[in-house]
Amino acid sequence: MVATQDEVALSINDRRVLDMWDQGKKFVDGHYQLPIPFKVENPNLPDNRVMTAKRLKSLEHRLCNNPKLRVEYTEEVVQLKERGFAEKVEDNELKQDDGKVWYLPHHAVLSPNKPRVRIVFDCAAKFQGGSLNEAVHLGPDLTSHLVGFSLGSDRKKLGRWQTWSQCFNR
Repeated sequence: MVATQDEVALSINDRRVLDMWDQGKKFVDGHYQLPIPFKVENPNLPDNRVMTAKRLKSLEHRLCNNPKLRVEYTEEVVQLKERGFAEKVEDNELKQDDGKVWYLPHHAVLSPNKPRVRIVFDCAAKFQGGSLNEAVHLGPDLTSHLVGFSLGSDRKKLGRWQTWSQCFNR
């Protein structure tokens, strides 16, 4: 049995995040956009571009030494862009230094149980003693209810599972 929203106990922070999302939601190009639930209203994030560039250099080195991984990783990046989960950042936006930018390092994760490479964005990457994860509220756990709903509603239609993975990049 899956718990309903009323049966789930929400913390004060969970309610704060839900209120923030409710007040700040926008419908853009057929999709909802929600604000990032920062712990402070106007965060002043340090410029972590140097750290992220070093991580990118390390990733480039790894991909250059493994042509098969390079092809698979590139294909995944292209998929992210085609689905609208990622976009090219213009040069003038790269110069932004107002405390509202955090560059996300990313890397390849290979699993013997998965057929393809997975791109993981490292929100826990530390820079000057902090990380993006530490600057935002966690928010309520809504995904466990999605899995419970999916399992409970129709276990035989496995085709639905192909689209679930796409939910988590938006």
